[in-house]
Amino acid sequence: MLDHITQIIIIREFKNKEEAMLYYNGANDNDEIFGNTNPDLYNIFIISDNNFPSFVKDKKIETYQDFFRKFYQ
Repeated sequence: MLDHITQIIIIREFKNKEEAMLYYNGANDNDEIFGNTNPDLYNIFIISDNNFPSFVKDKKIETYQDFFRKFYQ
């Protein structure tokens, strides 16, 4: 749990950014992962081992998503 509302699912470990992005793009393009739910209701992103402790401490999903879009996509 990130907080009393938000749950985290962690999938690890990837050799590099490129491998992680392949998984990320494949998951986003796979309708079976979300079933009948709206994928827009979920926050999906890649985060490094170095950034994860700060993310969990700050709990600022929107701030990290901005960072993710800028440096990963």
